[in-house]
This record gives sequence, C-alpha cells and structure tokens, in this order.
Amino acid sequence: MVVLSACTTTTTDPVRLQLHPRGSCLPYDYDISCVQSLRVDVLDVTGKLVGQSCTDVSDGRWPTLQDLLKETSGLRVLSGIVPGQVRVEVRGYLAVDQAGNLTLDGRPCQALTDSQLLLWGSSSVVDLTQSGLATVDIETECRPSCDCKAITAGTCAAPLEAGICAPAYNQLCRAACETDHDCYDGLMYCVDRTCAPVSQTQCAQCNTDADCGSLRCVLDTDTNERFCAQDCPNTPFVSACPTWMSCKRLGIGSFVASSPP
Repeated sequence: MVVLSACTTTTTDPVRLQLHPRGSCLPYDYDISCVQSLRVDVLDVTGKLVGQSCTDVSDGRWPTLQDLLKETSGLRVLSGIVPGQVRVEVRGYLAVDQAGNLTLDGRPCQALTDSQLLLWGSSSVVDLTQSGLATVDIETECRPSCDCKAITAGTCAAPLEAGICAPAYNQLCRAACETDHDCYDGLMYCVDRTCAPVSQTQCAQCNTDADCGSLRCVLDTDTNERFCAQDCPNTPFVSACPTWMSCKRLGIGSFVASSPP
C-alpha cells in the first residue's frame, strides 16, 4: 500500500507515505479517476508549512482508490525537507468549472480550493531524524458516497458538500464503555460506563448549533441522538475524523442538521 515517497536532505532513502482509508472511502472500488492534482504538505509542530509538492495526475493513472493503494513504484513528491518533527498532509483535488461542473480541462496544481477536494488525510507528528524511519502512515478520508462516478452520474455535486465526523451508522456518540480507550480512543472520558464528552466538543449533547461553539449540531435519525460534530474536512489543515469515526455526508442518510425538539 505504498503510494508516495519523500526524501529528506540527510538521507538517500525515501520515506514512504502509506494511506489508510477510513470508512468514508468505501466501497473498495471508490472512483478517483477525476482527480487531477495530488498535493503533499509537510508542516512543523507549530503548523508552519515547511515543504510542499503537487503532482499532475490528470492522466487518470488510478481509476479507483484501490489502484492508488496498490501503487508500488511510488511518486517522488518531496525533496530537501529538513529533518525534524513534522506532520504530513495529503490532498487529492478534482477540477470544477465556474458553473460548478466537473471538468477534465482544469489546470492541475493551479488555483486549488477546498471545494475541489475528493480525498484528504494527515499523519500524526513524526520525527524525520528517527533512525530507520521508512514509512509515514496517513489516515485518509474521502467524500462519503460521492466519488467521481457519483459526481458524473449527478447523484452528488462536484463542489464539496457539507460533511461531519460521526460514528458508524446505528452507533451512539455517547456509547457504553469500560475505559477511556473505548471512547473513540480516548476522545472522551468513560463516566459511569458511558462516554462523556466535554461541553461544546465532539459528541456533546445539543439542540442547536449555538450549543456547539465552533462545531455544528446534528441529528442521527437512526438513534435519535443529537450531538455536536466537527466539519470534515476541517480546513485549512486537513485531518481524518477521530478514531473509529469517519466523514459522513450531512443531509444524506442518517445524519441531518439538527433542529430544536
């Protein structure tokens, strides 16, 4: 599942970036044939951009996400990165014209905007001075239920639509637990065997957006649970949703914008 490679200034050995798709990237034949630009950003621990590379992939070399994951030759996308503690982000962009339609006549790696994102992901902080470091893992999200095939068929819009981080369908945010680890890998505390979020944070109880600070209040129509949820992708620094959650389209399926009961 090695897909990219990056070199630092002090080693001739590539550091490979390995994508780990989340549930938003299902089904396994998720169509990425309309992706035209693949960008990799390297940021230091303060969030400062210390390296960036963009590759033109408008030749449709990867029809599906699985084809990308099977890539073995790799793309040498970065060089001259000063070793240190960094976080690596990956973004895949399609091209959208002024009318909001998918186009194959875009300008790869030029004038890229968040509305063009089809897939995105981030690593945790890694130390490039670590001896023997060979792979950096990238937790990766995709537009849920909205790949290139769906966009072409008109079942979803080419510009990025609203999405939120949420648990699997039919699973509560405030789930039963034995330890904090059971609460989305420590995102919340386990109190009286129930995952307890902090007020105005992911999974906190709410009735309206005003209850959620910078997040939004959503309703899970399957479980009737209202909870605060972060947008996905959260930009300008993209990241995957919390552990054991993934990006869900808002207004499609179970998750809708909440309103007072």
